[in-house]
Amino acid sequence: MLLRVLDETVGPGRYVLGLTADHGVAPIPESRALAGLDGGRIDKRAVLEAVNAALAPALGPGRHAVRMDGAQVYLSAEAQARVASTPSLLDPAVAAVARMAGVERVLPSAGLEQQRQSADPVVRAAALSHVTGRSGQLVVISRPYYIASDPNPDATTHGTHHAYDQHVPMIFFGAGVKPGRYRETATPADLAPTLADRIGLPMPGADGRPHRQVFVP
Repeated sequence: MLLRVLDETVGPGRYVLGLTADHGVAPIPESRALAGLDGGRIDKRAVLEAVNAALAPALGPGRHAVRMDGAQVYLSAEAQARVASTPSLLDPAVAAVARMAGVERVLPSAGLEQQRQSADPVVRAAALSHVTGRSGQLVVISRPYYIASDPNPDATTHGTHHAYDQHVPMIFFGAGVKPGRYRETATPADLAPTLADRIGLPMPGADGRPHRQVFVP
């Protein structure tokens, strides 16, 4: 329908269309299990229970971990204040969650915003998703093919640094596009700069770069 409208309003061969996606998706864990492959779910309630139990000796009994949203564990305001003054209080919680099935690593979020250029791809991915004041105090990094789930989970989700979440296509179609498959490193942020470059529109400071190789010179 879209191509038909473009052909009618702009004209065949007179436009360029770009298509990409902002993320991929994890395979359904139960489907992998049926195929005899590794994969599973990390129970968010169990994560919160582990954090609360680990923090209890230092902070006293109570609900110190109040929710888990995606990979982010959020502490209560009181717990956040205590941890901000003494970051090492989180160490037992980090260790406890890191021992859980399906968990690869656990990162305290304090200071992550300064590690966006980290050579560690796990830390870099977590840092790029971190927003100070809005993100949680712990980031739970899952093993490949494991996803954090609520009691009544969706079949699957996204949001990890694993390849199945990060690899998406970027497709160009139309006037001057050179047929082929190109394996240069790319990101969805390159889509707008590529189209802008094609029509000579400057995009200073854009988060992305043009891919001139996909067009006939």
